[in-house]
Amino acid sequence: MTPPRWAVVAGVLLVGLVIGLGVAVGSSLSSLSPDRHGETAGFVQPSPSPLPTPSPTVKTPGILGASGRLVTNGSNTVIATVGSQAIGSADGGRTWIVVVAPPINSGLAIDSANPRHAITGGATIQFTNDGVAWAPALNPPPGKGPYQPLAISSLEPNVWLFAHQGRLLVTRDGSATWSESSVPQLSNPIVVPGQALGQFYLASGNRVFQLASYGQSVTEQPAVAQGAVTEMAVVSGNHPTLLVRVAGHGDYLLTGSSWQATGGSFSGPVAAGGNGTILVGNGGAKLGSPGLISYSTNGGATWVPGSGLPSDQTVEAIAGHAGSATFFAYCYGGDLYVSNDGGGSWALVSHAMRAGTG
Repeated sequence: MTPPRWAVVAGVLLVGLVIGLGVAVGSSLSSLSPDRHGETAGFVQPSPSPLPTPSPTVKTPGILGASGRLVTNGSNTVIATVGSQAIGSADGGRTWIVVVAPPINSGLAIDSANPRHAITGGATIQFTNDGVAWAPALNPPPGKGPYQPLAISSLEPNVWLFAHQGRLLVTRDGSATWSESSVPQLSNPIVVPGQALGQFYLASGNRVFQLASYGQSVTEQPAVAQGAVTEMAVVSGNHPTLLVRVAGHGDYLLTGSSWQATGGSFSGPVAAGGNGTILVGNGGAKLGSPGLISYSTNGGATWVPGSGLPSDQTVEAIAGHAGSATFFAYCYGGDLYVSNDGGGSWALVSHAMRAGTG
C-alpha cells in the first residue's frame, strides 16, 4: 500500500533534522580537538587532585620517646633534643642534621635559631659552631664541674647559661668571661628566655625566678604549690606571664600572684607564641590514641581544639616563639606537625623522627 503524502513529507523532514544535528555535533567536537600544542582548544581538562598518601599505622615510639623537647625560632628552624642528642632543621623540616655531644658529657643546649650551634658540659665545657667539631671553652669557667648546659639565648647566641654545684653560671661572650648569679641553690633547673636582652626565667624545683641583667638581678615569683616544674613557657604580652607543667599534676598559668590550673582539658606539653597564644597538648606517651592540642588566645579564659593532628599518636612536645604564630608539635610515633595559624590547624611536616628512619 502506498503511504499517504503527509507521511512522505514528514519522513523527509525527519531525515533532514537528523543530518542537521549530526553536522552540528560534529562541528562542536572538531572545535575541541587537540591543537598543535597537544591541548584541547576551547576546553581545559581538569587535572585530578592528587590523593593524600595515607600514613601507615605507627607501631614503635619515635626517637624522642616521651621525654624529648622542641625549640623553634618561630619560622623555619625547629630542633628536637633528648638527652645528649639533637636533630635539627633550618628549612621547616625538609632536611635535617644530627648533633651528637662528645663523649662523657652532661647534655646539650641548642641555639634555637641555628641547629649547628650547641653547647655541652660535664667535667669541662665545650661548644660547636658546625654541629660536628667541638672546641673547649675559650677560658675555663670558675669553680668545678660537672657543668650542666641550660640554654643559649634566643636573642644573643654568645650568651650561654650553665648550672654547676647548685649555682647559675653565665657567659655573655661565648665563654671568654664568666659570672655567677645569686640565684639560690638549684635543683633540676629549667631556663627559658624572656622577651628582652639579658632576661630569662628559671624554675628550680617548685620555685620560679625572673632573671634580668644576665642573672645579676633576681626576682622570685610565686612558688608552684602543686610540685616541681618540669616544663615552662613565657606567655608574651605587655605583662608577660608563665605557663608551666608539673608532671603528674597538670599545667598551670601564673595569674597575678597565684598559679591557676589551665582551662584546657589536657595536662601534657606546653608552649606559648605571639599575641599571648598558649598551647597545651594531651601527652600520655600512647600509640593508637589521637594527638590532641588545645589553644587559647585570651590568657586561658577559653580554649579551642586544634585540628589535623594524627589519629594514632599522642602529642609529647610543642614549641612556639614570642611574636610568631608558627608552632611545631612532636608526636609519640616520631611524626612532626606544624601549625602556621597559632595552633588551629596542623599539617604533617616529617616522619624523620620515627624509630629506624635515621
